[in-house]
This record gives sequence, C-alpha cells and structure tokens, in this order.
Amino acid sequence: MTAIDWWPFIAASLLLVVTPGAGTLSILGALSGGGLRAGYAAQAGLLAGDLILIALAGGGVAALLAAHPGWFELLRYAGALYLAWLGAKLLLARGDSATAAAPAQRGAGACFRRSLLITLANPKAILFFMAFFPQFLDAGHAGAAGFAQLAVVFCLINMLYLALLVWLAGHLRRRAFAPGGRLLLNRLLGICFLGLGIKYALR
Repeated sequence: MTAIDWWPFIAASLLLVVTPGAGTLSILGALSGGGLRAGYAAQAGLLAGDLILIALAGGGVAALLAAHPGWFELLRYAGALYLAWLGAKLLLARGDSATAAAPAQRGAGACFRRSLLITLANPKAILFFMAFFPQFLDAGHAGAAGFAQLAVVFCLINMLYLALLVWLAGHLRRRAFAPGGRLLLNRLLGICFLGLGIKYALR
C-alpha cells in the first residue's frame, strides 16, 4: 500500500484552497449576476481545470515544460494576458454594462468556461502539483497510484470548500450584490484580475 503522510497533506491542502486567488474571484463574479446556479457552474469549471492540470502534471507535462523554459514562458505570458484582459473588461465597462461584463450574465455555461480558462491560464499550477504532491509520498512509493490518491483527496477538499463558499456567498448576495454593490464588486474584481495578470507576467 502506498505510504502517504495524510494529515500533513490534508492540512497543507486546506491552507492552499482557502487562500483567495483567481478561483475565488471567478466564483464571486459569477454569483454577482447569476446567483447560485452560476456560482456552482463556476465551481465546476474550477474543479475541471484542476483535474486537467493534475492529469497533465502526472502525465509528465511538468517535466516537459521544465525542460523547455521557452514554452513555459509563452504559456505564462498567455495566462497573464488573459487574466489582465478579464480585469480590464470589468474596469472599462460602464453602468449596467459593468454588470453585463460579469461572467454570470452569460449563463451557467459561460461561467463554467470562464472558470475553466482561468484555472488553465496558470501553467505554474502544473509544476506546482508535480512538486507539491511528492512531498507527502514515501520515496519508495512515489508512483502513479500515490499521485492519483493525493489528487482525489485534494480535489475533494477543494470541492467541499468551493461549495461552501458558493453557498455562503449566494445567501448573502441580496445585500452584497444589489445593483450598486454589484457594480462596486465588479470594479474590485477587475482590479484583482488585472493585478493577478501583472503579477504572473512579472514573475
């Protein structure tokens, strides 16, 4: 049986998933205009993106990117540009159009796709999963089975946290996401997305 340090891994995973980032921003943006349905669609997109990145990391793409820094840099700048574009779109929208710029306004499908792309826009995540998971595997058992077990548990923790986030934020949306509050939120989301894009580009 694969030797895994479960409790340290669970503790580290919890710390990672509750740290605010682009995924949290994506869910808040979806909730601001589309309610719980849009929020859960955004959650599904984030989880799908994580699964894809974990599969790519486990399949050796992380090693491939590490061996070809030029490819990695190209992906990094593409991801940074996408996040910055999302931020600029929210910041430049005016009046009611600022609300329309929120991903939720184009339906649950759009929220899913937007969150999926936001997750995939960070190629560093592939390298992260490849470097993070093996830390909790016994050196003699760090194979595909152990990697898969860690991936399942990490995604389960992330799914439960995101579901709780959607539920809590969704039940508060009547106050926080009134027309005036929604416009302010979209402006704040725009600043955050733009900041993340700049941060990724300058790393």
